Amino acid sequence: MTDLQTRDEEQEQRYLAETVRLLKRELERLSASIDRTAKTIQEQKEFMWENWRDMDFAEKAAMRTEVNTSVGVGDGVVTVRRHVERLLESPYFGRVDFRRADDGEGKGHYIGVHDFSDPETQEILIHDWRAPVASLYYDFESGAAHFEAPTGTVHGTITGKRQYKIVDDHLEYMFDSALTIGDEVLQRELSQSADDRMKNIVATIQREQNEVIRNETAKVLILQGVAGSGKTSIALHRVAFLLYRFKDSLSSDNVMILSPNKVFGDYIANVLPELGEEQIAEIDFEKIAHRFLAKVTEFETFSEQVVKLLDRADDAAAERMRFKATPEFVTLLDEWLDARGDEDFTPRQIEQRNKWLSEEWVADAFAASRGLPVFARLELLAESAASRLRQEVLDKGGRWSAADNNGIRKQVRAMFPHKDAFALYKAFYQDPERKGLFKPLGRKKIEYADVFPLVYTLIKTFRQEGYGRIRHLLVDEMQDYTPVQYAVLRELFSCKMTILGDANQSVNPLSSSSLPVIRDIFPEADCLELVERHRQSEYRSLGIVCKTVAQAEGLYRILSAAGEDLAFLDYESTEFSAGTVITSAHIAKGLEFDAVIVPDVDHTNYANEMDKCMLYIACTRAMHELHLTHAGPLSRFLEFTKEPGSRPSVVDPQTAEMPDLATAAVG
Repeated sequence: MTDLQTRDEEQEQRYLAETVRLLKRELERLSASIDRTAKTIQEQKEFMWENWRDMDFAEKAAMRTEVNTSVGVGDGVVTVRRHVERLLESPYFGRVDFRRADDGEGKGHYIGVHDFSDPETQEILIHDWRAPVASLYYDFESGAAHFEAPTGTVHGTITGKRQYKIVDDHLEYMFDSALTIGDEVLQRELSQSADDRMKNIVATIQREQNEVIRNETAKVLILQGVAGSGKTSIALHRVAFLLYRFKDSLSSDNVMILSPNKVFGDYIANVLPELGEEQIAEIDFEKIAHRFLAKVTEFETFSEQVVKLLDRADDAAAERMRFKATPEFVTLLDEWLDARGDEDFTPRQIEQRNKWLSEEWVADAFAASRGLPVFARLELLAESAASRLRQEVLDKGGRWSAADNNGIRKQVRAMFPHKDAFALYKAFYQDPERKGLFKPLGRKKIEYADVFPLVYTLIKTFRQEGYGRIRHLLVDEMQDYTPVQYAVLRELFSCKMTILGDANQSVNPLSSSSLPVIRDIFPEADCLELVERHRQSEYRSLGIVCKTVAQAEGLYRILSAAGEDLAFLDYESTEFSAGTVITSAHIAKGLEFDAVIVPDVDHTNYANEMDKCMLYIACTRAMHELHLTHAGPLSRFLEFTKEPGSRPSVVDPQTAEMPDLATAAVG
C-alpha cells in the first residue's frame, strides 16, 4: 500500500470515528431530552388531575394544549432518535466529491440513509440519499454533472466517488469508482441471501432505478419487471423519496398500498421504516368489495375462484370470466348505465296532501340533474318535490310529516323500474346478447367475476365516498386485476399511482390484464420495464411451492410429522417467515426465496393453461436455485428441460430460458 493510500485510509477512519462520536453524543442528548419531556408530560397530567375541578373552561383548554404540545415535541424527538440509531448501524455508504462551477471549491458529500449535521457547527456530515445533492452519486460518472437545488440548478464537476461498507463503527471495505455503483459492491450487496423481510437498496440504486424513484411528475407510473428485477423495492423507495421530497404536504397517512395478500404486507414491512418513514396503510380488493357489498350480497373471493378453477374445468364459468375481464366490457357496462336515466325513467304526476306537481315538472326536474348518478338524480328529484309541496301545504296552514316525505320518495322511485344498483346490474344481463353471462352462486351469493362489475355499478349509479385523503396509491401485482377493477380504482382514488407487476405472472389467465391493456386504461402513464439481475450467494431461505393450498397443507403435514421444521402459509397467514416455507403458487406471488422446490411437476398436476401460469409463478419465486420434482411423466410445459444441455433438476431462474413457461402469461 502506498503512503498516499495509507494517509487516505487513515483520513477516512478519522472521519468515520468522528462521525460515530458525534452520533453517539447526539443519541445521548436526544435520549435525555425524551426523558425530560416524558417527565414534563407526567407532571402536567398530575397537575391537571389535582386541579381539574378548580379550573375554568379556558384553563382546561390551555392545559390540554400544553400537554398536546409536549407530546408532539416528544414524538418528534423520538423520530430523530430513531434516525440516529439507524445511522449508527451504518452511518453512510457512499461519497461523491463535487466541485461547483460558481466557486471552484471541491467538497466531499457523504451519502447515508438519513441526513445528519454537527449539532454545534451545523455542518452537514451525512446527506440523506433522497436529498438533491445525492442525485450526483446515483446519476453521474466522473466529469461534468449537476443537481437541482432549491435555489436552482447547480453545475459543476464530479472529481471522485467512493463506496463503503460500514457495520457499526467498523469500515469493512471501501474503494473508488467512476461509475455509480461498482460491480464489487453491487455483487456483495445483492449476494446477501433472502431473509424474512425485503431490505432497502439505497446503497445499490442504479441510474435507471434512480430515475424511477425520483420521478415527481408522472400521474401514473407503471413498472413492468420480471421476478427478481426489484420492482417492488424500487416502488417502495419511490414512496420514501416522495414522502421526503414533499414532507410539508405529504405524509405516510396520505399513501396507501394495494397489496395482493396479507403475507406480502408483512414481507415488505421493514423497508419504509428502514428508510425513516412510517409504515403506510394497506388495502386489498377484498376489503374494497366488503365495503360496498356487505349490505348488498355475499360474494365469492378471489382465492375461492382460483381454488375452484384449479380443482375443475368449467367452460361456462370461463366464458363468463373472459367476458367480464376486457376493456370492452367496461365500455359496454358504462354506456348501458349512462343510458338508464333517459331510457328507463318514466315521469309521472306527484300528488301529496291534495297538492300535486305535473308530469312535465317532474320530467324537467329530472332532466336538470343529468350528469349525476341515476339514483342520486332520483333522490334529488324526491327532495325537490317534497320541498316544493311542503311549502305549499304549510302556506295554507296544513301539516307536513316525515310520512309525507316518504310518500313522495315512494312515488318517485316507482318511476324507475330498478329498485337498486344490484337490480340494475342484473337487468344488464337481460339483453339477449348477454343471456347466461350472469349466474349467481345461490340466492345470496355472486361469482367473483361479478364482484367488481357490481361495485362499479354501485359507484356509477349513486354518490359514493372515495379515498380522498390518499394522495398516492401503490398497486402491486398489476396483471391480476381486470379492467373493471382498474375502473373502480380510478373512481375511488383520484390521486397519483405507482403500478407494478409482471405481465407474465397472472394467477388467473382468464381474468388478467396484459401490459397493453393496462396502458390503454392509463394512457397518460409513464411505463418503464426493469431488467433482471443475476445473484449469487449461500442460501438461507427455502420455499416449497405447490400448485394449490390443499397440496401444500398435505405435504406440510407429512414433513412436519417427519420432524422437519418449516412454516405453512395459507390464505389466512399474515406473517412471512424465514427458513423453510411451504405454500401455494398463488400465495407465494411477490415473495422470493434463495432456493425453491416445486413438487409434483407431472403432466396430470400441471396440465391446462391455468396450471401453466401457476407453474411459471412457482418457478420464478427462486432467487438462486430451482428444483423440480415429479414421480409420473413430466408436464408438457417442461419438455424443454429434456433438450440436450439442459439441467432439469436444478435451474437458476435468473438466467435460465423457459420458453413454454414464459409463454404462459402472454399466450
